[in-house]
Amino acid sequence: MYSKHHMEEGQVGCPTRWTRDRKQPRLVLIEGAPGVGKTTFSEQFCYKWSQGQRLSNHRLLVLLPLRDNRVRSAKTVSQLFQHPQLQQAIAEEVERSGGEGVALWLEAWDELEEEQREKSSLFLELVGGRVLPRATVVVTSRPWASASIREKSADQHLEIVSTASIQFSRVLRENRVRPDSRAKFLDYVDSDPVMKAAMHTPVTANIVTDVFQWSLDTECPPPATMTQLYTALTCKLLTEHLSSHKAEGKEPGKMRSLEEVPEDCKKQLLHLCRLSWSGLVRQQLTFSSGEVGGSTLGLLHCVEELYGGEDGQLTYHFIHLTLQEFLSAYHISQLSSDAQEQAIIQSLSAGHLTMMAKFFFGLSPPTHFTSSLTTQHIKSQRGSSFDVSFVFF
Repeated sequence: MYSKHHMEEGQVGCPTRWTRDRKQPRLVLIEGAPGVGKTTFSEQFCYKWSQGQRLSNHRLLVLLPLRDNRVRSAKTVSQLFQHPQLQQAIAEEVERSGGEGVALWLEAWDELEEEQREKSSLFLELVGGRVLPRATVVVTSRPWASASIREKSADQHLEIVSTASIQFSRVLRENRVRPDSRAKFLDYVDSDPVMKAAMHTPVTANIVTDVFQWSLDTECPPPATMTQLYTALTCKLLTEHLSSHKAEGKEPGKMRSLEEVPEDCKKQLLHLCRLSWSGLVRQQLTFSSGEVGGSTLGLLHCVEELYGGEDGQLTYHFIHLTLQEFLSAYHISQLSSDAQEQAIIQSLSAGHLTMMAKFFFGLSPPTHFTSSLTTQHIKSQRGSSFDVSFVFF
């Protein structure tokens, strides 16, 4: 059964249709575009369950973020319960009951490796009902990664959507744009179809408003494409990082492009871009401090994994997957033409690299290589669901 869940104004609401049924569905698929709020939705739903407002007939709900290395490496159900607060006796009882009265929330299915999603993994066994067949399993995902679940096995299929009007109301209410700039902001978004479309999702709506205000403050032209938007966001984050770590009496200059990054942090920026690409290819989204190799430059968050990280170490992830995809594209744009061709051909046949390819074409000036590759690939994809919007990114 398919239904759409609209984001409520001012908050991420929770669909209740399937939570009120006496007979709970075994598998629920929740899809949404990048930045629409799937992670926030998951966390709020779990909080409401802890308050007795959702899935009240389930005695245990476990949120499993699939980017967490300890979670994604689990081979058995008991390994999912190796948290100090979830004693072994609980895992044994869950397995003994077949998961009855238990809900497992698999957050960010698209962040699993392809083999884990399509071929063999504990998570496929859970989704297919071959492990814990009496448990309720909830999967959140970007749509490109969950086609097999959507077409074959989901009892309930929800899509999280939002509207530009809700996001306009929210960002103005939260004063993300200063009152004296609101008229300019509304004119800017209304006159730019790309930015207006970006206002449909909470994350990109926040980026549009923050970058617009930053553009006014720094006298930089506001972005007109998604690539320009993420370029400006990266410059903004770098500027804020440099400002917070500035030498006494020294202000960082205006940064209108990544080519204007100061030399003292450019080497680290290029390293982080290379790290973002190598991780994206392997679908590795968390990194150790050794892999980061120095300052985060304000581009990554430091987090503690669900089970405390390997050997008690903290891990790092880029502030949003879309930013990692943009930085990966910037890394590719700095390579030789042969290396670029190899990377882009690889990305056009891999769903998890499609957004990176869009950013690459947005960063790269039109050349014979990009034009011929684009035309050739579109022709090969006729009749498929391939999204040709990357040409105009």
